[in-house]
Order: sequence, then structure tokens, then C-alpha cells
Amino acid sequence: MKRSLKRSLLIFLTVTVLLTGGRAYGLLDTTFTSSGQILPGEKWNNVFIYNDDTIVDMFYDAWVLTAITYDRSTFNIYGGTIDRFLTCSDNSLVNIHDGGHFGTVTVEQFGALNIYTGNINALSATGGSIYLYAYDVTYDPMGGKFGEGELVGRYYEDDALFVYDLHEGAYSYITVVPEPTMVLLLGLGGFFLLRRRY
Repeated sequence: MKRSLKRSLLIFLTVTVLLTGGRAYGLLDTTFTSSGQILPGEKWNNVFIYNDDTIVDMFYDAWVLTAITYDRSTFNIYGGTIDRFLTCSDNSLVNIHDGGHFGTVTVEQFGALNIYTGNINALSATGGSIYLYAYDVTYDPMGGKFGEGELVGRYYEDDALFVYDLHEGAYSYITVVPEPTMVLLLGLGGFFLLRRRY
């Protein structure tokens, strides 16, 4: 009896894996070739975003295993979770607003990533640009889990502390964007110095 129960359970699990294609949690993939949204409560295995005019917005409480952007698409993230990988490739743009949780975020080719806030485990880059809207940013080239460096600082948007593990020389692709008020004050200071001089 126990043997037939084990055999039946094994057959059931095998059929389940075959029917779901081995996908995590039995979730489906979705592909955006035109603008759309990933709404609160939605769960997707893999999200693919294509085409030049495609804009996809993802909201809080949405869950995605992996997401990849292509072409000149735009992916706006307003919270939610991308559990394993978020890849910004080709000439695409990814904007991370209002928090969210991310595994590894990668920028490739000519992609651009704007990070305003969010809980990111690791950053990787082999091309493109990463713009970090933060202050008190320090870089430890020997730190992090991977020995490639660690970045620590605070976001302007919500004053939250962040710690990123860096992969594959990602630091060379990161630009820390100063607070707009600071740039204005520096510009005014320079103007008054020039005015006083002449």
C-alpha cells in the first residue's frame, strides 16, 4: 500500500512538472509588445518587454520571478518584487521608484537604470548606465559577498539606507546623481563669485 502511494505521488509530481514546463510555482510567462501594467497581486514567472514605444508599469504587491527589457522599452517599477533577476538590455530604460525588492539587477549594452529607492541585493553591469539618486555614498572595492565591491548610502526619495553587492565591475557604470537643490546652490554660488569678481 505504501509503495503504491509513493508511486502515485511520484507520478503526480512528474505530470505536474511536465504540464507547467518546470516553471517556478506553476506561474506563466508574459510578454509585453505594447504598453501595459503589472497590477497589485499579479504573479508572473518571467516578464519580457519589447518594442520602442512600450511602457510597462509595475505596482506594489506584484511579484515576478525574472524580468528582461529589450529595444527602447521603458519599465517603471512602483514597488513589488522581482525575485531573481531584472535585466535592462539593448537601449531600454528601467526606473525604480517607491521601493520594491530585487534579487540581482543587471544593465547590459546601452541600457539605462534609474534607482530612486528600493531594496536591491546586487548590481551587475557589462554596459549601459546606472544612475543612483542618493547621498553619503561610499564604495568598498573589497567588500560584498562576491568580492567585487560594496556600495552603501542613502536614497534622496525616502532617506532609506541601502547596501548593494556589486558584480563584474558594476561600479564603473554607476553615476551618483546629486540632489537638485545642491546643484542649484552650487550654481548660484558660482554665479555670485563671478559677479563679485567683475
